Amino acid sequence: MAKDTPLLWVTRELDAVGVPYSIEHGGRHAKVRFTVGEVTQLYVCSGNANAMRSKRNSRAGIRRMLRQLGVLDPEGSRG
Repeated sequence: MAKDTPLLWVTRELDAVGVPYSIEHGGRHAKVRFTVGEVTQLYVCSGNANAMRSKRNSRAGIRRMLRQLGVLDPEGSRG
């Protein structure tokens, strides 16, 4: 993960809230598996590292999932 990729942006968000995760490589996309409470989630990261939009979309997607799981409050600050 030396390059600035969508996977890096997703793992930064999970690290920031202290959620443990594992990364699965295979196929075209990296998959991030994480557990909050008793709920295990899978987030599929875009393979396109060149577009800033894909990085921002990945960050928005993981934040959306964390809000739905109650890790982030509705305003997006870490709780």
